[in-house]
Amino acid sequence: MTPLLDIIKSRRSIREYLLRKVSKRILFRILEAARWAPSAHNAQPWRFIIIRKGDLKRKLAKAMASEWVKDLARNGISLKTHKGLVKSFIERFTKAPVLIIACVTM
Repeated sequence: MTPLLDIIKSRRSIREYLLRKVSKRILFRILEAARWAPSAHNAQPWRFIIIRKGDLKRKLAKAMASEWVKDLARNGISLKTHKGLVKSFIERFTKAPVLIIACVTM
């Protein structure tokens, strides 16, 4: 197996975060890595929004959750199930020390 494939296969999704601040230096390194992602015609149409404020993270999480509930209902997920999913999503989203929202401009 190639080293890149090894890396891809060993990646994981983080669901709990340390309660410590992410330094600007680390944040800029993450954004620099993201900036190098390939794009058609080298257009690099992405923009990144950094959110650190707890009230803003919660407001965004609730707005996203209300749309997600509609998707869950269309997929036949029971109300009891999606209440638990949404609650854990909002908690996870708001407990993250920083959010990086990737956007695309056309």
